[in-house]
Amino acid sequence: MTSLVDEFDLGREEDHAFWAFAIVEVLRATGSRVEELTELSHRSLVRYRLPTTGELIPLLQIVPSKTDTERLLVVSPELAEVLSTIIRRVRDKNGRVPLVPAYATSAPGCRLHHCCPSDTAATRTG
Repeated sequence: MTSLVDEFDLGREEDHAFWAFAIVEVLRATGSRVEELTELSHRSLVRYRLPTTGELIPLLQIVPSKTDTERLLVVSPELAEVLSTIIRRVRDKNGRVPLVPAYATSAPGCRLHHCCPSDTAATRTG
């Protein structure tokens, strides 16, 4: 007879819970589509310096999809927290975000969702 601990992988469950939380929060905070979410990379985060005050404003670059229009969104503190947690989580031990294949374009990129469990909505196609 196996114990419940043998059948329950807490690391896997935590991973699924984190990615579900991260996906929902990014979609909620940005209003982006799932297709746009899958194209986000650590390079989607850009900074804009206000010419009058010199203040840095964090922006999230959403690549064109349905509307064929690129968008720049001001990153709220809550979204910044989620995005920084995602970036910390996907970095390798050398501090780099590894390249992963982008199946739609066949060009590798640093997609932030690359560690999502395969059964989440963000990684489904079709």
